[in-house]
Amino acid sequence: MTVVRIETLTIPGAPLGGENPLPFFRDAQADLPVRALPSVPAAKREGFGAQAGFRVLPYRMQDDYGRARAPLDLKALVLENDFLTATFLPELGGRLYSLLHRPSGRELLARNPVFQPANLAIRNAWFSGGVEWNIGQFGHTFGTCAPLFAASIRGERGEPGLRLYEFERCRGLLWQLDCYLPPESPLLLVYARVVNPGQAATSMYWWTNTAVPEAPGVRVLAPTDATLYLGDFRELSFGAADMPELPSLPGRDASYALNFPFANEFFFQCEAADMPWEAALDASGAGLFEASTPRLAYRKLFCWGTHAGGRRWQEFLSEPGQAYLEIQAGLAPTQLHSQPMPAGAVWDWTQAFGLLEADPARVHAASWPDARHAADQAIKALIDP
Repeated sequence: MTVVRIETLTIPGAPLGGENPLPFFRDAQADLPVRALPSVPAAKREGFGAQAGFRVLPYRMQDDYGRARAPLDLKALVLENDFLTATFLPELGGRLYSLLHRPSGRELLARNPVFQPANLAIRNAWFSGGVEWNIGQFGHTFGTCAPLFAASIRGERGEPGLRLYEFERCRGLLWQLDCYLPPESPLLLVYARVVNPGQAATSMYWWTNTAVPEAPGVRVLAPTDATLYLGDFRELSFGAADMPELPSLPGRDASYALNFPFANEFFFQCEAADMPWEAALDASGAGLFEASTPRLAYRKLFCWGTHAGGRRWQEFLSEPGQAYLEIQAGLAPTQLHSQPMPAGAVWDWTQAFGLLEADPARVHAASWPDARHAADQAIKALIDP
C-alpha cells in the first residue's frame, strides 16, 4: 500500500533569515572561460562555458544566517510503500531528505542530521545531504533554500503520488517532479518535466545531485569508460580519459572517492547507454543506484577529498562522522555545458532511485569494464530501459 502524509521534521538548525534587500549584479560576461585540453573531442567542446557566468536577478541573495543552532521545525512530505520511505522538504527546494529502505532499515542517502547553511549556492545559502534538483543556471539552484509548490496526484493504478513544481524566474522555465512509489515497487520513480513557455530560446541546465555516505570501500560505477575530468580548478581546464585511472589522480583508481587527497569531480559520458545510471556501492556490493531514461545522459562524481580542508567542510556542513560524496545526473557533458531550449519546448525524463545489491567480487573487480558490466546486470534485474 502507498501513502502520502505530512509530518514535521525537527532537527538542530541555523535559522535562515529573510532575503538581502540589495541587488547582486551579474558577471559582465555571460560565458565562463573554460580550457579544453587536446584530449577533449571536438563534439564535447561545443557550448563549453556558454551561459555559465554568474546570474541571480530577479532573485535576491540569501545570506542572513549564522552558526548557532537550535531545534528547527521543517515541513516534511512523506511518500511511502512497503519498500521505501521517501521524505521531501517542500520549504527547501523539494529536497529529497531521506530515502529509507524499510525491509533492511538502511538509509540510502546521506541524511544530514542538521541544517547548516553555507555560502555555496547561487543565492549564497546551501545545505548538504539528500537529493537536490538543480535547474536553469550553473551552480546550486536558485530555489535550493526556498519553498516550492506541492500537490497530491494519482499514479496509473490510482495510488497516491506527490508533485513538486515551480517557475524558475531567471531563465523563465516551468518545471515539475511527479514522484511515485507504486505498491509493489522497490524503487522511487521521479518523472521530470520542464517547459519553456516563452517565445524565444533560453539556456537550459539540469543536474540531479544525490548525496550518499562516503566510507572506505565505496566505489562509484557508471555504464561507460569515457570521462571528462577536471584538471585544474583554478583555470577550469578539462581533459578526456578512460576509467579507472585519470590524469587528475595518477596511479590510483578514481572510482573510489577516498583515493582523492583533494576535492575533485569528473563526468561520465553515458550518452551511448540504453539506460544511463550511476551507483555508489560499499565493500559488500550494496548501496544506492540511480537510473534514468536516455535524455538525462551524463553522470558525475564529486568528492571533498581526504585533505584537512575537505574534512573540515564536511564537518561544518553537518557533524563529524557524516562524510558524503555526490553522484549526479545531468543533461549535458559537464555542468559547464549549457543547452539552448527552443521556445515552447517540453523536455522530460524519468529517474529511478533504490537499493542495489550486487556480487561484491564482481563490482569491485580490478577490471573497470567487468565491474561496470556486473552493476549494469544487477540494475537491469530490477528495472529495464
